Amino acid sequence: MRTIRSRERCSTLKSHHEQSSAAVPPVLLVEDNRINQMVAIQLLKRAGLVADTANNAEEALHRLSTHEYRLVLMDVQMPGMTGIEATQIIRNPESDVRDHTVPIIAMTAFSSEQDRKDCLNAGMNEFLTKPLEIDRFAEVVQRFLSAAPASPTRDLSASAIANAHAGAAEGERGALPVIDHQDLFLRSGSDEAVARDLLRRFFERLHNAGAPIAAAVTAGDRDALVRHTHGLCGAAGNIGARRLYAVLKQMHGFARDGDLAAASRLLPDLEAEISAVRTVLR
Repeated sequence: MRTIRSRERCSTLKSHHEQSSAAVPPVLLVEDNRINQMVAIQLLKRAGLVADTANNAEEALHRLSTHEYRLVLMDVQMPGMTGIEATQIIRNPESDVRDHTVPIIAMTAFSSEQDRKDCLNAGMNEFLTKPLEIDRFAEVVQRFLSAAPASPTRDLSASAIANAHAGAAEGERGALPVIDHQDLFLRSGSDEAVARDLLRRFFERLHNAGAPIAAAVTAGDRDALVRHTHGLCGAAGNIGARRLYAVLKQMHGFARDGDLAAASRLLPDLEAEISAVRTVLR
């Protein structure tokens, strides 16, 4: 009898464990950049949260058609389908998504007033700029998970969005650290192993990183320049490469404005900052 009860107890514990393992995390993180993805995961961990991840918009839509989440963190600029296009599908009541009203937070290096309007008009509920600000990220995520408001509840004007990084983008670049190790440590969840992994991945990504940017400038390809500077800019900000981030932020802005001549003048600065980061990380 004791053996039977012991087996029943083990079976019950196993069943509870399987149910717990199968539980769907409250957050779906949609991000194609592995470095940005790792940082967001660590920031969620700091808030006591776990997330499912989707590497692109198509994968996100599939997950949303099979599971219900309480919150979606959506990268805006992704190869193929963008975050805005994915959001429009999520909000379409005829799509296969289970919850068409799930709160969606935009995450993007684009920080203009028009970017904000585009995201909100597509059906997004909030707007966060990259690199993610640790305290604001935590506040916004917790706010939506606790109350899930239907619309933004604080001022998100272009000036407010840009304030956090305006100094880095337009200030004295030479006064900034090549790598802000304290910022990196916080973004890595105060985990040294994660911080080292982030730096290793970024070091590998920097190999010949300036070539496609220079090629886009030479070819006069505005869209390619926007795409290449956007991806590298977000990653640089998230690992604390403050000076490199500042150059890329400026180049990205010139690219979006169609001023390739101004972007071209920053190419020597870009190569210098890439070299500086690689030297520090080496």
